[in-house]
Amino acid sequence: MGRANRRILESYSRLWLGVIAIAVVSVLVGVLMIVRVADVGYTSYTARFLQAAALKVGNPITVAGIPVGEVKSMKLMGDHVEAKLAVRNDVSLGAESRAVIKITTILGSRYLALEPAGSGSLPDRTFALNRTEVPYDLQEALADVTT
Repeated sequence: MGRANRRILESYSRLWLGVIAIAVVSVLVGVLMIVRVADVGYTSYTARFLQAAALKVGNPITVAGIPVGEVKSMKLMGDHVEAKLAVRNDVSLGAESRAVIKITTILGSRYLALEPAGSGSLPDRTFALNRTEVPYDLQEALADVTT
């Protein structure tokens, strides 16, 4: 049987085999890119912060130090900043969960730490202002200096 299969493959043009192989690889790469862009396996959340605190699109999101997603967008919404988050589906965020912007290194890069808490699910998949925290509050720091 091995010789018969080998003869069948040898009867095909190497050019056509190469074209078919390139087509198969291209389709696989395309499917992987679509899955990545569509955030399959991730749930979208919103977090509202008093200030951005240098958090940027693409910064990682962690739970207990384990990466579980990333910041997708940041937008100024009047007196606060709204961040859109993509978090893995296997992360359970209860009604009292918190989102805290933290500093990674001495150079100041940031990440978003989620602290799951409470039962049920996060209302409207949104971390309200009272459920978020920034590493520093510039207005508060200036007020402290003046006193």
